[in-house]
Amino acid sequence: MSLIDKHHEFVYPLNVNTVLERVMSISRSVEGLNFSHFQQPGSVVLKSSASLWSWGETVTIQCQFLDPNHTRIHISSVPAVATTIIDWGKGQKNIDRVLAALRRVLPPLAR
Repeated sequence: MSLIDKHHEFVYPLNVNTVLERVMSISRSVEGLNFSHFQQPGSVVLKSSASLWSWGETVTIQCQFLDPNHTRIHISSVPAVATTIIDWGKGQKNIDRVLAALRRVLPPLAR
Protein backbone atom coordinates (compact mmCIF):
# COMPACT_ATOMS: atom_id res chain seq x y z
CA MET A 1 0.00 0.00 0.00
CA SER A 2 1.34 3.38 -1.01
CA LEU A 3 0.81 6.77 0.58
CA ILE A 4 -0.89 8.00 -2.59
CA ASP A 5 -3.42 5.23 -3.24
CA LYS A 6 -6.68 6.65 -4.62
CA HIS A 7 -10.14 5.27 -3.84
CA HIS A 8 -13.72 5.98 -4.82
CA GLU A 9 -16.73 4.16 -3.45
CA PHE A 10 -20.45 4.46 -3.99
CA VAL A 11 -23.64 2.42 -3.67
CA TYR A 12 -25.56 1.76 -6.87
CA PRO A 13 -29.26 0.76 -6.84
CA LEU A 14 -28.92 -2.32 -9.04
CA ASN A 15 -28.46 -6.06 -8.49
CA VAL A 16 -24.83 -7.12 -7.96
CA ASN A 17 -24.89 -9.59 -10.86
CA THR A 18 -26.08 -6.91 -13.28
CA VAL A 19 -23.45 -4.44 -12.04
CA LEU A 20 -20.66 -7.04 -12.27
CA GLU A 21 -21.75 -8.01 -15.79
CA ARG A 22 -21.51 -4.35 -16.85
CA VAL A 23 -18.17 -3.87 -15.12
CA MET A 24 -16.84 -6.86 -17.04
CA SER A 25 -18.21 -5.39 -20.27
CA ILE A 26 -16.08 -2.25 -19.85
CA SER A 27 -13.00 -4.01 -18.44
CA ARG A 28 -11.35 -4.32 -21.84
CA SER A 29 -12.24 -0.85 -23.11
CA VAL A 30 -11.20 1.68 -20.44
CA GLU A 31 -8.84 4.20 -22.04
CA GLY A 32 -5.25 3.80 -20.82
CA LEU A 33 -5.96 0.60 -18.87
CA ASN A 34 -5.68 -3.04 -19.88
CA PHE A 35 -7.61 -5.97 -18.45
CA SER A 36 -5.33 -8.03 -16.21
CA HIS A 37 -7.43 -10.65 -14.42
CA PHE A 38 -10.41 -11.45 -12.23
CA GLN A 39 -9.77 -11.52 -8.53
CA GLN A 40 -11.96 -13.08 -5.85
CA PRO A 41 -15.64 -13.14 -6.74
CA GLY A 42 -16.81 -9.70 -7.78
CA SER A 43 -13.46 -8.03 -8.56
CA VAL A 44 -11.86 -7.03 -11.85
CA VAL A 45 -8.21 -5.91 -12.04
CA LEU A 46 -6.94 -3.52 -14.71
CA LYS A 47 -3.36 -2.32 -15.18
CA SER A 48 -1.67 0.60 -16.86
CA SER A 49 1.76 0.28 -18.34
CA ALA A 50 4.86 2.23 -17.36
CA SER A 51 5.33 5.67 -18.87
CA LEU A 52 7.67 8.60 -18.56
CA TRP A 53 5.82 9.71 -15.40
CA SER A 54 4.95 6.39 -13.79
CA TRP A 55 5.96 2.74 -13.32
CA GLY A 56 2.32 1.81 -13.88
CA GLU A 57 -0.75 1.35 -11.74
CA THR A 58 -3.18 -1.36 -10.73
CA VAL A 59 -6.86 -0.45 -10.74
CA THR A 60 -9.28 -2.76 -8.94
CA ILE A 61 -13.05 -2.56 -9.32
CA GLN A 62 -14.88 -4.47 -6.58
CA CYS A 63 -18.63 -5.14 -6.62
CA GLN A 64 -20.09 -6.10 -3.25
CA PHE A 65 -23.62 -7.39 -2.61
CA LEU A 66 -25.49 -5.23 -0.09
CA ASP A 67 -29.06 -6.39 -0.71
CA PRO A 68 -30.98 -7.67 -3.76
CA ASN A 69 -31.27 -4.16 -5.19
CA HIS A 70 -28.06 -2.44 -4.07
CA THR A 71 -24.38 -2.96 -4.86
CA ARG A 72 -21.34 -1.26 -3.39
CA ILE A 73 -18.78 -0.39 -6.06
CA HIS A 74 -15.26 0.31 -4.82
CA ILE A 75 -12.60 1.53 -7.26
CA SER A 76 -8.97 1.81 -6.20
CA SER A 77 -5.85 2.88 -8.07
CA VAL A 78 -2.52 1.83 -6.59
CA PRO A 79 0.94 2.58 -8.03
CA ALA A 80 2.89 -0.48 -9.19
CA VAL A 81 5.82 0.61 -7.03
CA ALA A 82 4.81 0.88 -3.36
CA THR A 83 7.41 3.55 -2.59
CA THR A 84 5.94 5.98 -5.12
CA ILE A 85 5.63 9.42 -3.50
CA ILE A 86 4.15 11.47 -6.36
CA ASP A 87 1.84 10.07 -9.02
CA TRP A 88 1.30 13.32 -10.95
CA GLY A 89 -2.47 12.80 -10.73
CA LYS A 90 -2.37 9.46 -12.53
CA GLY A 91 -4.33 7.59 -9.83
CA GLN A 92 -7.22 10.04 -9.93
CA LYS A 93 -7.23 10.02 -13.74
CA ASN A 94 -7.49 6.21 -13.67
CA ILE A 95 -10.50 6.40 -11.36
CA ASP A 96 -12.09 9.11 -13.51
CA ARG A 97 -11.64 6.93 -16.62
CA VAL A 98 -13.31 3.95 -14.94
CA LEU A 99 -16.18 6.16 -13.72
CA ALA A 100 -16.68 7.58 -17.23
CA ALA A 101 -16.80 4.05 -18.67
CA LEU A 102 -19.28 2.95 -15.99
CA ARG A 103 -21.52 5.94 -16.74
CA ARG A 104 -21.84 4.66 -20.31
CA VAL A 105 -23.13 1.21 -19.21
CA LEU A 106 -25.04 1.92 -16.00
CA PRO A 107 -28.36 3.80 -16.02
CA PRO A 108 -28.15 7.34 -14.59
CA LEU A 109 -29.04 7.71 -10.94
CA ALA A 110 -32.34 9.48 -10.22
CA ARG A 111 -31.91 12.80 -8.45
